[in-house]
Amino acid sequence: VRIWQIPDGGLRRNMTEALMVLIGHSRRAGLIEWHPTCSGILLSAGYDCK
Repeated sequence: VRIWQIPDGGLRRNMTEALMVLIGHSRRAGLIEWHPTCSGILLSAGYDCK
């Protein structure tokens, strides 16, 4: 899972480097959701059942 930070003014050029890369899935992640009430908590569910 790659985390990107989009500037407030939007993109002015192509982004080539993610802010952060989260390691854990061995196959594609199919669902990514931010926690609705706790800031900074991200859920990812993948096709590898991890």
